[in-house]
Amino acid sequence: VRANYSQPESKILRQNIMRGFYAALDLPLGAVTGVEFRQNRYFDKDRITNIMINKDRLNESTLFVNAVNVYGRNSLTLGADMASAQGHSKHICPNIRVASDINKYIGVTAGASKNIRYPSPEETIFNGNLLPEKNYRYDAGLVLNLKPALLKTHFFTADYKNNIESSSAGGTTLNYNSAEMYRSRGIDAFLQTDFLKIKNTVAYTYVTSKNRESGKLMAYSPEQKLSYILNYYGIEKMNLNISLSASGRQYTNTENAERIPGYALIDVSLTRKVLSSEIFIGIKNLADKRYRQIDGYPLPGKVYFAGVSVYFLN
Repeated sequence: VRANYSQPESKILRQNIMRGFYAALDLPLGAVTGVEFRQNRYFDKDRITNIMINKDRLNESTLFVNAVNVYGRNSLTLGADMASAQGHSKHICPNIRVASDINKYIGVTAGASKNIRYPSPEETIFNGNLLPEKNYRYDAGLVLNLKPALLKTHFFTADYKNNIESSSAGGTTLNYNSAEMYRSRGIDAFLQTDFLKIKNTVAYTYVTSKNRESGKLMAYSPEQKLSYILNYYGIEKMNLNISLSASGRQYTNTENAERIPGYALIDVSLTRKVLSSEIFIGIKNLADKRYRQIDGYPLPGKVYFAGVSVYFLN
């Protein structure tokens, strides 16, 4: 993937190049193992000073193993990731999930996991001393399978250590720091219907993330997110997708003194299967909405895209 864009409101001309490799192998008894490599390269050019900043992240990899055991209406999933990144130590991230179908309509789930996120090249441009972010997540959920509708909801809590947080002052200064402990609590809901060759998917998340010492909310962490996807597959070998995503307003600093407004985006895309390939075209941000996820750094407006996916050994 290669992206090169700038906005009239921005002082930065950015080029981002991403390369990677991913492979997975199915094993007996429902186990899966695989490996992933990624390379991220950023080039930022300041329009005023004409200074170019290059930042690489090489040899980022994940080795993962996942096994599923099913006992009648009950299932147990055990997994582990070995994460590593250039300049940082390796981490083993285990996870466990259990699920049980009470009857053909109702099911319950529960899970626990450890996750690691290494600082991105963009974040290390602002602060080269960032530590890997760790979080421990626990959740419990309910599943209602009322065909043609499927409803899932989860209650979750997560503890963050060395949380990589961003902050800005008046839209002019951006910085990243490794914060102290944060705790997130929330609920997410997922609803999907499939009727008359139209699949509707709605997802909603409400979460509060607070610093365990100060009680302040996490910067750049909106409390509410909503998404809706309509997929029409009534035409042979073709799919039409229309999606709406909305994000609530969020604080721009850890003192909770300033906020940026929420936003809503519309994307459309069309895919067509041709032999062992798939052609796709689409438009992101159809309404050409000007919005920000970080204060002072506007994101692209309307974006056109097209491509071909080729499948081997399928």
